[in-house]
Amino acid sequence: MRVWIGASVIMLALSTVAETQELDSLVSPGALSRVHSELAGLTNCIVCHTPGSGVQAEKCLDCHKDLAERTHAGRGFHRDKVDGCSDCHLEHQGEDFRLLRWTSSALDHAETGYPLVGLHRGVETCEACHKPEDAPARKMSTTFLVNDSRCVACHTDVHRGRLGEDCERCHSPEVRFKEIRFDHSRTAFRLEEAHQRLECESCHPNQRWTGIRFANCADCHRDRHQPTLGADCERCHNASSWRVGTFNHERTRYPLRGRHNSVTCSKCHESQRFKGVAFDRCDDCHEDNTHWGQFESDCSYCHAVEGFERWTRDHEDTAYPLTGKHVQVDCARCHRSEESRFPTGLAKAVRYKPLETLCASCHRDSHLSQFSGDCGVCHGTVGFERETLDFDHDQDSRFKLLGRHASVACPECHKLERGTFPAGEGEAVRFRPLSDRCASCHDNIHDPEWWKTSTASREVACQLCHGVDTFALESFDHGRTALPLEGGHASLTCNRCHAFAAWEDRQVVLFEESKQDCIDCHPTPHSRRLTDCLACHNTSNWEVRAW
Repeated sequence: MRVWIGASVIMLALSTVAETQELDSLVSPGALSRVHSELAGLTNCIVCHTPGSGVQAEKCLDCHKDLAERTHAGRGFHRDKVDGCSDCHLEHQGEDFRLLRWTSSALDHAETGYPLVGLHRGVETCEACHKPEDAPARKMSTTFLVNDSRCVACHTDVHRGRLGEDCERCHSPEVRFKEIRFDHSRTAFRLEEAHQRLECESCHPNQRWTGIRFANCADCHRDRHQPTLGADCERCHNASSWRVGTFNHERTRYPLRGRHNSVTCSKCHESQRFKGVAFDRCDDCHEDNTHWGQFESDCSYCHAVEGFERWTRDHEDTAYPLTGKHVQVDCARCHRSEESRFPTGLAKAVRYKPLETLCASCHRDSHLSQFSGDCGVCHGTVGFERETLDFDHDQDSRFKLLGRHASVACPECHKLERGTFPAGEGEAVRFRPLSDRCASCHDNIHDPEWWKTSTASREVACQLCHGVDTFALESFDHGRTALPLEGGHASLTCNRCHAFAAWEDRQVVLFEESKQDCIDCHPTPHSRRLTDCLACHNTSNWEVRAW
């Protein structure tokens, strides 16, 4: 009986377990992963699940205490991921399902709160830093959690703890561990200028970092001044370079200005002689081997301390003030280097004085000596162009420009020609001698024979009929001829009586051979020729007048 009861209990228990497993398989969405397999079964659901709320992070962190400590401390990859564990870590996907959704190659290490910078980016494997011996003690499986992220967790402390654990005071992952990046400004001796370029061993031999003397420059630098000038080296020197002085020369009788500021001390203070140096005149330091005695006064009369190339003297103070285009001319165009005898000897130097001031000393005579006077009679310094000429043709020449002559361009009369000029054969614009006869510019359209038989001179002959305002007839008085124009003749045009005729290769107007008898122009209606037309007719009316 007892045996049967015991067997029945065992069978009932087995039956209950089978039913529970069958029910569990019906309710559960799937088998748990191997790491959580101990939580399988309906009775363990509430370990992770909260009825009506699903999986909550607090319950996950109740088991994952190491992660909870880091998360609450704001450290590590999960420091900003306190909610939604199941978003990344899925369960009920089978025993062999991997709970991590990321891979080490796709991980942005900055999300862990420890970004990989500098040489750390070159570490090939995660395991190089995430070692089992540095993992939390309670971890029973592979993990990337580490207990210690300090430098000494990976790197050997060669200082053996003497300088503390803040390695980044001197080292940086951006460079090799042997390269020091110590901020010396946080010490009692701030590194400035040239001191910043020194190797650490220059002041810290044998890695001696404390107890270094630095109160005086002589603690490190040898005093080269014998006798010494005192311990206050900064009166003359600074940290940028021992060769560059910071001595305030303004406190002396000779303040440094211009280019003197860039001169090295030894140029004036030879053999470190700092007192008794002459400085009253420029030639106390500068030798006058440039102008060879052309100037008697001190150099400062023309030059400034900004440089010998700069001319400070106003040319208005010279015998030749610069005006017009001369202001723009470079000094070397007039003051040329020449080999000659100067006040202090024979040398090759730039000539300043004496210097010719005539135009011909610099400018070529393009007129080939047609003018004997100074060029300034016609030209000024504003330019040689025709528009700049200071020349009045009415006052400065024998031929006044009147009437239409005033608007004639200069080249119409003054032409470029090759010929003989006062300076010899050459090509130039002809200005003088130049004929002022009308025929020298104007063609003769009249009968040349008339010119030969005319009692008046040719010039007078032109002016009998023509003026300078227009070439048309202006002033000719026909009353001075053998046939005064009266009556109907007064309104006649010239060509009614003076016709064109061919002469050689052109057409000319005939004046001397013009007909003067009435019948020469008027045909007679009479049966017999009557010579005295005026006996019956007159010039006002051709009708027969009473007789």
